[in-house]
Amino acid sequence: MSMNKNIRYDTGEIASFYKKNRIKWENFYPSERYIFEAIGLNRQSHVLDIGCGCGGLGNALKERFGILHYTGVDINEKAILAGRALYPEFNLLAGDILNVNHLGINPASFDTVVSLSCIDWNVEFDKMLSAAMQCLKPGGKFVSSFRLTDKHSIISIDSSFQYINFNNKLEGERAPYVIMNYGELMQKLLAYNPKQIHAYGYNGKPGSTAVTPYQEICFSVFAITKGPADTCEFNIELPELVCNVSEK
Repeated sequence: MSMNKNIRYDTGEIASFYKKNRIKWENFYPSERYIFEAIGLNRQSHVLDIGCGCGGLGNALKERFGILHYTGVDINEKAILAGRALYPEFNLLAGDILNVNHLGINPASFDTVVSLSCIDWNVEFDKMLSAAMQCLKPGGKFVSSFRLTDKHSIISIDSSFQYINFNNKLEGERAPYVIMNYGELMQKLLAYNPKQIHAYGYNGKPGSTAVTPYQEICFSVFAITKGPADTCEFNIELPELVCNVSEK
C-alpha cells in the first residue's frame, strides 16, 4: 500500500470534543443508528473504526450490542491518548490507515469496518475506501458516512472544507469537506463487486463551520457487504432527487 498522504491533524479540538460527545448510543445520528441496527452486530463482532477520535463509538456499540472486540485508529495522536485513558479495554492505535502494515492490522480480519466522518473528511478518498475494504472479511460490512449530491463531486480542500472547530467558529485547522455525486459513489462501490449495498439518509444544510458551494446535501450512511458477488442487492433509502442515477 502506498505511503501516507493524509493530512495529520495536530489540533487538540478533536480530543477535547470527543472525550465528552458521541460516547453513548443515543448521541449518534438517526442514520448511523439505523444502519448499525440493520447489520446485526453482536458480542462476537470484531469492529475496526477508522477515524475513531477518542473511541466513543466503541463505548456506544458496547452499550447497545455488547461489543467486546473494538479497534480504533485515528491520525490525531492527542485523541488516541485521551481515548486510551477513557477506554483501556479497547485497542486504540495512533496512525494512518493508509499505512495499515505499520499499525499491525491484518488484512481481512474484521467483521465490521466503520468510517464515520472520516472518509468524507479526506482527499485520499479512493485510497481510504480501498484500505477499509482490505481490512474487511468476505461477507463483512463496511459502514461509512457519505455526503451526497446529484451535482458534481467535490473532493478538493480548496473548493470545499470544514474548520475543525466545535464552537461554530471559522478558525483552526481545516479538513476536506468531501461531497460525492451519488452516481459516481455507486460506481466506486460497485467496482468492489459487493453482495449488498444498504443506504439510509436525509437532506440537510452543511455544517456551520463548513465552507462549500452547496447549500443542501444528503447526509447518508451506507453498509456495503463485501463480496465478491456476481450481482448486488440494493436497499437504498435516500431522497429521490439525490439518487436519480440508476444502479447497475
